[in-house]
Formats: sequence, C-alpha cells, structure tokens
Amino acid sequence: MPSFSYTAKAENGRRVQGKLEAESLAAAEKELNSSHQVVYKVEEESSASRNVKILSALAPVQLEDLVGFAQAIASMADGGISLKRTIDILLEDTENPTMLNILTQISEDLGSGKTLADSLSRHSAVFPTYFVAMTEAGESSGNLPEMMRRLAEIITAVESLEARAKAALTYPFLLFGFTLISFLCFFAYGSPYLESIYQSMDVAAPLLTRLLLSVGVTLGHNKAGLFVFIVFLGYLAWSIPRRGTGKLLFDKIRLQLPILGHVYRVLYTARFMRTMSILYRSGLGLAPSVRLAAATIGNEVVTEDLFDLSLRLDQGEELSTTLRSSDHVSRLAVGMIAAGEECGKLETMLSKVAEVYEVKSETLLQNARSRIEPAMMFLLGLSVALLLGVLGWPLISVMAAG
Repeated sequence: MPSFSYTAKAENGRRVQGKLEAESLAAAEKELNSSHQVVYKVEEESSASRNVKILSALAPVQLEDLVGFAQAIASMADGGISLKRTIDILLEDTENPTMLNILTQISEDLGSGKTLADSLSRHSAVFPTYFVAMTEAGESSGNLPEMMRRLAEIITAVESLEARAKAALTYPFLLFGFTLISFLCFFAYGSPYLESIYQSMDVAAPLLTRLLLSVGVTLGHNKAGLFVFIVFLGYLAWSIPRRGTGKLLFDKIRLQLPILGHVYRVLYTARFMRTMSILYRSGLGLAPSVRLAAATIGNEVVTEDLFDLSLRLDQGEELSTTLRSSDHVSRLAVGMIAAGEECGKLETMLSKVAEVYEVKSETLLQNARSRIEPAMMFLLGLSVALLLGVLGWPLISVMAAG
C-alpha cells in the first residue's frame, strides 16, 4: 500500500507533519480530513519519487514544460484521445530525462488503473500541490480538459511573475555570493603571508588577530578543505530553504526582511489574486478556489494562513470578510474585493486586483534592486575593511612607531 507524507493542522490547532498508508491520494485526503481541521499538503512517498527528485536536480523540469503538458492533455482530450494514449504520445516527443522518467511512470500507473492525480502526486518535486489538486478536481468532476486549460493559464501567470522577480533580484544576490567567495579566498590566501611577515618582524599580534590568522592559515594550507567548505555552504543555502522546517523558517524570515519583505507580500498578493480570478472564472466555488490559489503562492506561512481562513468560506462567509482577517492581504485588496461583492462583479474585481498588484510588484522590484545593490556593497566593503584592519593592525602599529 502506498505511503503518503502530509502537513496538516490537528484538532488542537497545532501544525503537524506525519505519514500514513492509504490505497490512493483521494483515500489519504479523506482519512486526513476526517481527523484534522485542515490538510495543507499530501504527497506520496516512493523510491520512484526519490529518483525523480535526484533527476530533477540534474535536469530540472521548467514551468513551460508543465504548461505544455497541461495544454497537450486538454487538446488531445478534446480530440477524443484517451489519457494513456496522450501520455504515450508525449513520451515520444520528450527529450528532458526527468520528464521522460515521469511520463514513463505515469503511463504505467494509468495502465494499472490509477488516476492521473494519484500518479502526479508521486512526483511532488516536479508537480506542485496545486497542480495535483486541480487535476484531481478535474477528474472527479469529469471536466479534466477545462481544468488543464486553467492550469496552463495559471502556470503562465505564475511564470511571468517569477521571471520578473528573478530578473530583478538574481543579480544582487549573485554579486553578493561572488564577493563573499572572493572574500574567503583572499582571507585564506593572504593570511599565511601576513603570518610569515609578523614572525619575521617578531611582532606580538593581539588575540583577535592571532585567532583570525589561525583560521585563515588553516584554510590556506588546506585548499581542498576550502573548496569543500564553499561547496557545502552553497548546498546549505540551496537546500535548507526548500524543505520541511527550514522552508517554513525561511518563509517567515522572508516576510520580515527589510525592503524585500514588503516586495514579497505584494508578489504573493498578485499571484494569489491572479490564480483566484482564473479559478473562480472557471466555475469553482470560493472555498476551493482560495485553497488552490493559496497553494500557488510559494510561501508556506501565507499558504497555511489562507487555508485556515478558507474554512470560514465553507460556512458562507463573504470573501472580503474572510480575507480582512489575514495579515498577508492588504486592506486595498480587501476593499476592492468588497466593492466587487457589493456590485455583483467579484470575478471582474479579482482580475482588477491582480492587475493592480502585478504593476505594483514590478515597480517595487525595480526600487528594491536599486536599494539592495549599494547596501550589499557597503556591508561587504565594511566587512573587508574591518577584516583588513584586524589582520593588519600589528603591521600598521609597527609602521606608525617606526
């Protein structure tokens, strides 16, 4: 029987993570919903999913690949082609080794009687939670082609926002990383020379200088160790924000960052509203639309907050009243939604809110970049100056005395 990992809110209000065995994704969700207030995420665990995670790190599946996958299923289903035959056709035209591996497994799963959603849930490293959930909704309602078209539309919107964010923020952080590595290399290669100078001059260096020189000399005499250390730091910086407790912690920090915290909040609002407008336009109810849109945000803190609030929509509460209780949705967005509800044009207003916040996010991203770059360079320059001051202080003292 397949094993599933999950994240949910228990009846006592605590956030819990665990594993359970169930016959299918739908069965796992049903069991969890009966014993928890709200279920945030359910993913199948298997050797196949672990292999895909490794493959996706080497040959990642891009968002445009997911768009093509969804569009192909929608188009071929409209043409009367069976789902398994569609996957087999895609197999013949796929070059990405990760996607090839996944499509092969999906074809096998469909042949053995599994649903498409069940099969996709085994590959959470590639297919996001909302992709699986919308696929499941499409299959259960008998309207998979339309749901796949909506998925392609959502992914395209998300991709556009992500591309703009990466374009604005990648360069400053790459610059920071490059400067930090250069700083470490200078520290490792320069310390042995300074130590030899102090020994030849018989200079008594202060304790802090001796400690830093000792670290630098150790790194300088162990080049392989320095390389491994830099690679290890890079791995930690890449992996920790992407999994479990580390991701949740980094998502909390991201919202509190100076300058960038506000930028992220606006980006999340734009993404949520754009996805929400697409889903609501497709005929989904408010509560499921909120839950699916929340899953596209990319920040677990915001996603789980909106999941919790969506329970009130199940009781008939208006969307604006529900979102007003969230710390992650601005008063402007709530006010616009309330106006849309009052005049019976909620669907139109959701799209307008998305447009407002997409434009706002573009402006904020450019402003953030223009402020982050000089701030980073100043801090790095100050750090280098302090390090040089500490390491070179004995030499400066001798030269001043001479």
